Amino acid sequence: MSYMLEFPPHAPLPTSARSPPYALFFVGGVGVYRDLPPKLPLRVALHLAPKLRHYIHPLSTNATYLALRAPHVGINIPANINTDGLGWIVKRMLQIGGEAVSKEVFSMKPSVLTSVSIHEAWLALELPLEGLQALHAHIQTTLSFGDPVLLKEIKAIWSAFPIGSPIMLEMGLNFVHSHINLGYTTSEFSSIRHWYLATRGRCDFFRSIEKQVPEFDQVQKL
Repeated sequence: MSYMLEFPPHAPLPTSARSPPYALFFVGGVGVYRDLPPKLPLRVALHLAPKLRHYIHPLSTNATYLALRAPHVGINIPANINTDGLGWIVKRMLQIGGEAVSKEVFSMKPSVLTSVSIHEAWLALELPLEGLQALHAHIQTTLSFGDPVLLKEIKAIWSAFPIGSPIMLEMGLNFVHSHINLGYTTSEFSSIRHWYLATRGRCDFFRSIEKQVPEFDQVQKL
């Protein structure tokens, strides 16, 4: 996973970067630190993602017990982001900061849903889109050669990427080819079809993909 997230070029970390205080994360005022790797040095986090400086926030009463054990500083991210996505970014920060991170973590490849949540968390921190090139390539490859895309994955991709983007197009082609190859149950296909027929924009997009593959309508008639 580590190669999928590239922070922008930055000056070397200061010599004291690995020292406390540590960052304690909240999302929309809700503590998510229990679901994230512990002991991310605050200086490392701010060095790699300067936007976090704007989110420094006093610790809530429920979190002060951690500060008694080691110095912590609260970071409250106002965006509605998924903890899974933020967690992968935190692990990458720890790796760059020289902290010990399990090798198994970085040999894992995130699912489509997790990849989308990483994308959204990355943008919420106002990090450059270029740093996600490898992650986006991973999503495209997964959609090209992986299992039939599920409705929850379609919805996530639709909300995160613009129409016409390579990932959006690959998602549409996955759906069409999966249907042709009988990869969906009747219920799964009907749910996806019902969802995209509900709005003009979604309907136009999927119909444009379907028209690229004549076999789609032939399967429909069977």
